[in-house]
Amino acid sequence: AWNSDNILASAGDDNTVRFWTVEGNPIGLPQYGHSRRIINIAWSPNKILASSGDDGFIKFWNHKFKFLYYSSEQHDDFIGAIAWSSNNILASACDDGIIRLWNSKGRSIGSIDYDIIDENDSIMDLVWNSKNILIGNDYNGNIKFWNESGKLIKTIITLPFPTVIKFNNQFFALC
Repeated sequence: AWNSDNILASAGDDNTVRFWTVEGNPIGLPQYGHSRRIINIAWSPNKILASSGDDGFIKFWNHKFKFLYYSSEQHDDFIGAIAWSSNNILASACDDGIIRLWNSKGRSIGSIDYDIIDENDSIMDLVWNSKNILIGNDYNGNIKFWNESGKLIKTIITLPFPTVIKFNNQFFALC
């Protein structure tokens, strides 16, 4: 994940977050904070990096490449998707069907019940659009849209199910 200062952050199976220059040179030492594999990383507009994964926690790192804090609550399972809004609200989702909302200081500010249909369903991806509408999709082919306060705006049913959602200022793409 790139930030607006062209700093690359990477993470993975070694439970570390690493920072890199555009040229591919490491910045500082690997940063430890997760007890298990890291699945997702995402930069906020105010240059806070969030990392999440198999341990159910979200860790927050500053633009100086140091650990800041971790979420005071955790999901019941691995966190499969995270996304920042332009207002620095982080959404996180796991197989429990709950999307949690966090501020950039790691404090819970709300949650959304995704309404998982069956035990084989889970949230696959999350993305915020430019108007701070949260978009999520699941294995059953549902795409859901919420406003920033967590109110469901719309549901679209697609088949086959999309696995990735990407958004620019006008359109969203499903892959």
